[in-house]
Amino acid sequence: MIRPRTAHASYAPDAIMKEDESGTVSIMFNYNTEDEKTWFDGIEKLALVSYDEQKRTLNADLQFDMKKNVLHGKGHVGELEIPMGQTNFRNNGRYYVRVTSSAGETTLVPIHVVNEKKPKLTLKETAQSGKNLHFAVSDLVYGITSPVERVTLKTPNGDIEELQKFDDWYLLSQDLFVLYNDKTDHLATKGKYTLTIYANGFQTFSKNDWDDYVDQCEDEKTENDRMLPYAEYCERGEIYASRPAAAKEVLEDGLLGDIQQSSSFIPKDDTEHGTETDLSLKAQYDEDAEVFTATKDDAEKYYADATFELEGSGRRDTG
Repeated sequence: MIRPRTAHASYAPDAIMKEDESGTVSIMFNYNTEDEKTWFDGIEKLALVSYDEQKRTLNADLQFDMKKNVLHGKGHVGELEIPMGQTNFRNNGRYYVRVTSSAGETTLVPIHVVNEKKPKLTLKETAQSGKNLHFAVSDLVYGITSPVERVTLKTPNGDIEELQKFDDWYLLSQDLFVLYNDKTDHLATKGKYTLTIYANGFQTFSKNDWDDYVDQCEDEKTENDRMLPYAEYCERGEIYASRPAAAKEVLEDGLLGDIQQSSSFIPKDDTEHGTETDLSLKAQYDEDAEVFTATKDDAEKYYADATFELEGSGRRDTG
């Protein structure tokens, strides 16, 4: 869906909704010029609007708080804070907020409310060239319509491929996702791949083979007091359930209208993770990515190429 052009640039980061339906949506507007200040100071009404072509009013009188002249990067913003749990505002998903100012120029701002619990992907088999790859999915609960909006695959050379529904992937159910290799072999090159799923009402979630290796190393150390060699991990021939590990920082920039990604895991003594876009109303990277440091020689040796092990046989599944 194409976002409507707004008279006033805005930025609304994904808003977390807790299990008790509580949470706060934040919307920021530039607050630097006299025109920007006059318009923001005159905001008198907010309405919740459906995120579709009809743009139906769901709540004509949202309660909200205002903060003026908030320092943000090199400039200042005005910030609106909208509590969740109000009438017709108790579900995750995408909405518009209609902002009305006495200074004129009503504007529509897209917002995204996501569940606090992030969905998880777990590999159901070892990745192989030419074979469909299945993932178990958890914590992706939805109604009739699939919430998945976008799927990307980061390849070993660093390119990010936009995958197409039906041709390249399909969410078979709430708990099963498949990466197809029937028409295109997405796993033709040996190396590290990262699958990332963007879904309406949910935090963005990713999966790569390193996550599973890290988890199994920790399990092996706890259970048998040893570090699991990467070669042994690959020989096991199956991927075990993994604990959540934030491999990416992902943000949606309401001003620019696109999605940006930062780096994934980094080794010890590497460059400090995370950067900041120091411009007014341009998103800042979060600093919540989990960092894992391999402390054993075996793990350090395989850190750079901890990958899906691809045994290119040329065979292709249909299921």
